Amino acid sequence: MRRVISGGEQRQTRREAGTQSEQISWTERETRWLNCLNHVIEEMMMNMKRKLLGAAALFAMFSTFEANAQQNLNVSATVPDVCVITTPGTALNLPFDLSTLDTAVADFTATVDFLWRCSLGNAATINLSSGAGTGADADTRYMTGPGGTLAYTLTTPGGVAWGDGTNGQPGYGVTGAGMAAANEQATPIDGTVALAAAQAATTGTYTDTVVITLLP
Repeated sequence: MRRVISGGEQRQTRREAGTQSEQISWTERETRWLNCLNHVIEEMMMNMKRKLLGAAALFAMFSTFEANAQQNLNVSATVPDVCVITTPGTALNLPFDLSTLDTAVADFTATVDFLWRCSLGNAATINLSSGAGTGADADTRYMTGPGGTLAYTLTTPGGVAWGDGTNGQPGYGVTGAGMAAANEQATPIDGTVALAAAQAATTGTYTDTVVITLLP
């Protein structure tokens, strides 16, 4: 026997069906929203990951630049031991004036300045050769003339016989003050002709050539 459904039951059934439909619809919307949220979160994570990777790459690059910026630059220069002779011309002249030979009572002397420059602090040596006279050495040199020879001596500013640095005959030690023109130095060379030697010499002109060497 068929059961007759009343109107109330029909309305109740429709309400229940509608409720179920709404529940299903809400569940689907919730699922879609969660999926969308998950997608957004995934995109945010990917973007963050890309930014972190980019930052790491920049950090590595700047770290390399910083290391290169701290590389040492070793700078050096060596100032050599150098000297120059600054006396004008090619030779110094040391003339002895014997014009007062008839009245002189003391030895004849003459002085000439040897001009030079050396690098600052350079311990240099000025040497004088023994000259061209036969038998000459640092203690006694000889000028040669028409009457034979005329003896003379050359001494350092300290009054010591001036040698060539060989055979126990020392030169004269000096110290450089710098290579600038303002640092030029003058070292006097003192010469002496003994009065007795001049009085015994034959009339005429006597000469000798002494080589000056400046050793840095």
